[in-house]
Amino acid sequence: MIRRGLSSVSDARNVKILLRRVYLKVHPDLFGKYPDKQSVNQASMQELQSLYDELVSGRNLSLRKARTIVFHVRDETSTTSSREMKDPENFREVTLSFSGVNGFLRSLDELVGGECSTSSGPSRKNYSAHPNSRPASTNIMDFLSGSEGAAHRSRTIVSLRSSKDKLQEHSIDEVEVLVAHLKRRLGLHLEIHDKVKPDSRSQLARKAAALIDTLELAEGEGVSSGKIVINDGFDVGIQRNSTGSGYLNLGACASESLWRSHLNSQAFRMICKGNRIARQTLDRAESTAAQALGLRFVLTDQTAVSERYDQYNRLLAGITCRGAILPSRSAELSCLSLMILLERNEFGSDIENGVVSVPLSASVDAILEHVQDIGKDVASLHREFLRQQEYEHYVRGLVMRSTRSFLAGFRLLEPETTAELAVPGDLLERMPK
Repeated sequence: MIRRGLSSVSDARNVKILLRRVYLKVHPDLFGKYPDKQSVNQASMQELQSLYDELVSGRNLSLRKARTIVFHVRDETSTTSSREMKDPENFREVTLSFSGVNGFLRSLDELVGGECSTSSGPSRKNYSAHPNSRPASTNIMDFLSGSEGAAHRSRTIVSLRSSKDKLQEHSIDEVEVLVAHLKRRLGLHLEIHDKVKPDSRSQLARKAAALIDTLELAEGEGVSSGKIVINDGFDVGIQRNSTGSGYLNLGACASESLWRSHLNSQAFRMICKGNRIARQTLDRAESTAAQALGLRFVLTDQTAVSERYDQYNRLLAGITCRGAILPSRSAELSCLSLMILLERNEFGSDIENGVVSVPLSASVDAILEHVQDIGKDVASLHREFLRQQEYEHYVRGLVMRSTRSFLAGFRLLEPETTAELAVPGDLLERMPK
């Protein structure tokens, strides 16, 4: 996998890719139900980080000594198919024993390939490493675990699978980690079609890893605002609309080489550029429509609007034209937002967030009528909700400050050094006497 020394930045990237694949195999979130294994893997990844830092800087002081690192991995040879890893037999302990740079890289390579033994052993692969003339500044743990927060937040994901069991919970796996990584690092929006079968997700994860490697090695140049949809067939190609924006359609059953060729294509870069331009156009159109109606915002889910871009853009233009000739705009609506629903065909409102919602299929007249009918009531209730929230926040702060001052009197806490809490304008009038 790695045949050259670390004499260039590209060589450092190759090691980074290798470490990422190790991370996906030992991801701590995969072991959430086993804290002991989770902590071992986390500590081992931190140790790999320090060894990587030495490797790219050319110091290699620790690598000269015999080292041992322990990981817990899922036993791919196990007969059980539990995706939640409820069966302890799905785990095995892997010990990496090595010395020197070659042994370090060889052990990682064998771990990823599933060939790791208790020692690095003889190998035909020849690794060499040299001080990098341009030390890599990327922190591998930051790079690898940057999506960890998102992974923790989505540890339990509700997924549509079948008509018999529409709500099925499964633990975080490689695919979710990769999706979060794409969104965070490259600004890409990745969707996986509901029809992609659960038993094909392992193969899909390997292809998605290749997808990330391809885009990362290209430094992600020109792919921000891109959209990729993975379906359950063999079809691979670009789907465009009239503005030049669109998305890349990747069949889960298509070959990895076909995926790579389309990801590296100029057509995909042009689609990403078209999406960026389309998003800027929609931002301006939404802002203009909001001003015409005297609202705070007009908005929708722009990552999902690509297939209905023309329809949404025409609706915004119609709202702007009709709003500009309205007899008067009430200042009471300035805190209100208009949400255009892409999927649901219903009119509604959300008092807490100050939102009036309408379907994309609605006419301009119906939208204006809905805003005028309930807009003032929603805005009034929303303002009252905000005032109540502000009052409760002030009371909580007052109680906390009083408690700290009381404890400070007994020398349990240092006296507070912060400035006196400012009382918002009309709150004193509404405070209990």
